[in-house]
Amino acid sequence: MIEELVDYLCKLFPGTNLDLKTNKRSNEENGVYIGKGNKSLEIIHDKKLYRIIRPENFSKIEEKCVKKALLKIYSFENKDINPLMKKVIIENFLDSIILEEFIGFNQKFDDINKYSDQLFDEILNSIYFWRNKTYEGNKISIGIIITPEKNDSEISIFDTIRSDYFAPITDGMNSFIRIDMYGKIIGYEQFDQFYDNTLLPYRFSTIKELRKEKVIILTRMGDILLISDGSLRYSKKSRQWIQYHAEKIIMRLTARANIKDNQLKYAIYQTGLDVSFAKTGCVIGVINDANINFNENLIDSEMIKDSRYIKKVEILNKLSNKKRFQDLRRLLRKEMAGIDGCFAIDNEGNIISIGAILKIGGGSLGGGRTAAAVAISKYGIGIKVSEDGYIQLFRDGHKEEAFRIE
Repeated sequence: MIEELVDYLCKLFPGTNLDLKTNKRSNEENGVYIGKGNKSLEIIHDKKLYRIIRPENFSKIEEKCVKKALLKIYSFENKDINPLMKKVIIENFLDSIILEEFIGFNQKFDDINKYSDQLFDEILNSIYFWRNKTYEGNKISIGIIITPEKNDSEISIFDTIRSDYFAPITDGMNSFIRIDMYGKIIGYEQFDQFYDNTLLPYRFSTIKELRKEKVIILTRMGDILLISDGSLRYSKKSRQWIQYHAEKIIMRLTARANIKDNQLKYAIYQTGLDVSFAKTGCVIGVINDANINFNENLIDSEMIKDSRYIKKVEILNKLSNKKRFQDLRRLLRKEMAGIDGCFAIDNEGNIISIGAILKIGGGSLGGGRTAAAVAISKYGIGIKVSEDGYIQLFRDGHKEEAFRIE
């Protein structure tokens, strides 16, 4: 089961890889250790070393999370478990571990259960209850704000959260139920203002000013978001948790694109995030070679003559109003990125083309988003966001991704 855990962790922490070159034998005791320079997590199990590496430092909290998961795995040692069930068991472990760490409220992580033994299990079970259920034929969304205090309320959210009448009360964007750290209902909250200048997905930017509270959101598409301090900390898409450190991800996404404007770096991350959670898909290309003729090198000559393509270019250019990528309103930027084709910009944010259909391979048109991202990455970087929500970075025309967020 240790191999399944390592595979899950490499997806949980974006940009991590299993170091295949390391010496796989170890005399150390079973456990989890932060490696030299804090750039690796070393998991030792039955004298075998699994080293997970990334360019950024690992934290003590991450080390503790992995230690907790490893301890739970020991209880399943020497049991005959099929591969699918192993993945389910690991998913359940990480569910509780991540939620406990997230709701910690600056307490010692090891003492987290002092809050409410019921809180973590009940919230997760209720989220999953609605994740797999509809109300009047429609999937529902939920927004819960957890406040780091004890309230005198006698009404618990656990008495009502699975009732049909609870389904339409919150939407996780504008409306939320506020509870204390024991699950007691404090009241109802409404947020009407959306913000461009936040590292949250745009549709959830209404809660960017919340700082002490922890926010849990279930979207209609089944994604689970954990938000604190105005930032997305974790999300769960399908069965996989993903950790978000915005600054680290921004650095990895825009590295080697020769971008000097931090606003542009942030705008690229924001748009990737917005499209990822909208599940519309897109390709964003950043060209860092000023000598490249975009139409000549990347657009088929027949497409440039197509009247429908010409009209599309005229309309989109009118809507963008000659603004730079980072100066567009965020919602417009997201919608334009979702248009079929590639959103191409230079490394200063000047828009080269919106919805461009690129030449793929030997002059053929179209192809998948991956092929388009690879093609444009020959001249800078290509970022692909799939309709399933995962994000890939391509460089130098290589088909192998340089970075991925599940």
